[in-house]
Amino acid sequence: QINHGGPQAVVDSEQGVAVASLNLDAGKKAMKMSDFFSAHSFFDHGISYLRRGHWEQQYDLSLELFNLAAKCALMNAEHDHLEILIQQIMHYAKCFEDKC
Repeated sequence: QINHGGPQAVVDSEQGVAVASLNLDAGKKAMKMSDFFSAHSFFDHGISYLRRGHWEQQYDLSLELFNLAAKCALMNAEHDHLEILIQQIMHYAKCFEDKC
């Protein structure tokens, strides 16, 4: 239900990070149940709550959301979205291991 309000419903970046983290947790649970469509939706919602500069300020959260969203996009055969996610990861990842 929290995602129905959208990113504009949060008042500051701390709330946005909290909601993004909740979406990350929900997406992981959906993945454990092999529900990659729901998981992808949760990860995308989580990404949408991140504010400008999130790669610098919330690197670990950003990397995990983008990586898991990419895995789900691959499983769901959403190749266009997968390409966008991978481009972001390749551009902002700090080290080679984060790009794998």
